[in-house]
Amino acid sequence: VRPAPKAPPPAPPPRPAHLLPGTLHLAQAGALYSLSSGQFRQLTAAAGWTQPEILATGGSLLAVKRDGYFADVYQLGVNGSTVAKLTSNAAPSRFSDIGANHWSFYPTLAPDGKSIFMSYDSGKSSDYEVDLAIWQMPLSGTRSQWRPWTFPNPYTGGDVQPNPLAAGG
Repeated sequence: VRPAPKAPPPAPPPRPAHLLPGTLHLAQAGALYSLSSGQFRQLTAAAGWTQPEILATGGSLLAVKRDGYFADVYQLGVNGSTVAKLTSNAAPSRFSDIGANHWSFYPTLAPDGKSIFMSYDSGKSSDYEVDLAIWQMPLSGTRSQWRPWTFPNPYTGGDVQPNPLAAGG
């Protein structure tokens, strides 16, 4: 007669998020926050901030700041201070049509740590067409160095969130 198998020991209960090591960055009501060692800290004013993305190199963040008519990508210090404004999507003041503005969303650091991918609405065929394509830009580059990676079909909303691969795709 075989002895009955023993049940495995019960799994330990999951640790609450406030006890996990590291820092979590999040957005709520237009402000950016960090959660570390059980402490929430507000990093920015509630001024349209969203989509924080940690940069492993140098300990800073990428984040989107939305306006009513455009959205820009910024590099922020881990304390919420502005390191660099990476896009400038508000149309020049000589354009009275708000459709001339642009939108950037979902900034993501490339595996090489030297460039970012983001959703961007360049190449509109009409002022209010916001079909997001995936674009790549050097982290410290200029607009002339941006490169499109996808081309969305008009009026579909486009390709939304980039996910760069380590192999370069």
